[in-house]
Amino acid sequence: MTNIVGILSRVTPDSLVLIDELGAGTDPSEGAALAMAILDGLREKGATVLATTHYGELKAFAMETPGLDNASMEFDMETLRPTFRVLMGVPGQSNALEISRRLGLDDALVQKARGYISREKLDFEATLSEARARLNEAGRELETAKQEREQATALLKEAGEKLEKAEAKREAMLNKAGENAREIVQDAKAETERVIKELRQAAASTREAALEKEIQTARDALRAQEKKTYGFLEEREGALAPPPKDLKIGETVSLIGHNLRATVLTLPDAKGELLVQAGVMKLTMHVSRVRRETEPPPEPDAAVRREGLRIKALSGEIDVRGQTVEEAVMNIDRYLDDVVLTGLSEVSIIHGKGTGALRAGVHKNLSAHPHVKRFRLGNYGEGDAGVTVVELK
Repeated sequence: MTNIVGILSRVTPDSLVLIDELGAGTDPSEGAALAMAILDGLREKGATVLATTHYGELKAFAMETPGLDNASMEFDMETLRPTFRVLMGVPGQSNALEISRRLGLDDALVQKARGYISREKLDFEATLSEARARLNEAGRELETAKQEREQATALLKEAGEKLEKAEAKREAMLNKAGENAREIVQDAKAETERVIKELRQAAASTREAALEKEIQTARDALRAQEKKTYGFLEEREGALAPPPKDLKIGETVSLIGHNLRATVLTLPDAKGELLVQAGVMKLTMHVSRVRRETEPPPEPDAAVRREGLRIKALSGEIDVRGQTVEEAVMNIDRYLDDVVLTGLSEVSIIHGKGTGALRAGVHKNLSAHPHVKRFRLGNYGEGDAGVTVVELK
């Protein structure tokens, strides 16, 4: 008590006060009351206090008083050993009777001792026991949840790695499919051109309508396959390469889906369109359909190539005057096939006026042509009825 009086006279809000078995060594009821008063005085002075006790009154006092809190050291009743685990917020439980019974004290004496304990004390100890049981259960559930979370994190990581591998495999397969598609189109086009050449030679000698129909059917099949394949390639290449930014005049670019290299002549306008030159051709393209190149542009007189097929510099018109309807249709078909590769959007077909039979045959062919969007007769100054102006898709 002399030491406690000295502590109380010098304590400050910066003090740490340690007291073992506060209020012990005297009557339990007076000792507990004295201990509560001392704790209250230290609390009012703002000191930090750690005090040990076996008094149930002090445990209850800490539960009811703001600024005070219970804590205890866990004790394993199975092994009769402490676990050295601190339980915050849980008062310590008296285990004297149970320990005495396990050490061999007669059960009758243990029960007689239990009868001398007040009902309030027994209820309090029972409540503490239940609280400890719930705390242990919560601890086990928390540990289980922690393990399950770690397992879930590991599974999520594994799933992410598998997804990355699947995406890489899918990317490789798409790239391979694109290469195979290009080769198939090139081979199919070469074979079809060979067959058409043979059929055209036969048609020139026989002039049979049925043979010419076979030529047109072969061309239509090739156009459909080419449109389907290059549509896939354009979509694929466009998705992989975002539109280039900060293009400069004179810079070399590639035209997506055409495998053409061109030089930038104008910067993109408000609609994103710009003018480029590929060999002798000048084309208007949207910026999303060009890709920046690092190699130098081709020479101005260099031939333009697409997928290994040579494209000659074409004019914007074809003259079929003096030809039969069959000859004119074949020549126009080949001309339109080549024009589509150059990117021209409008061309003129000169067929003359005459009896109108050649014009009618040309118009009939254009009506079902897959490259033709619409067509009309020429206006004044364009050749009038002797010329048909064709707008391409």
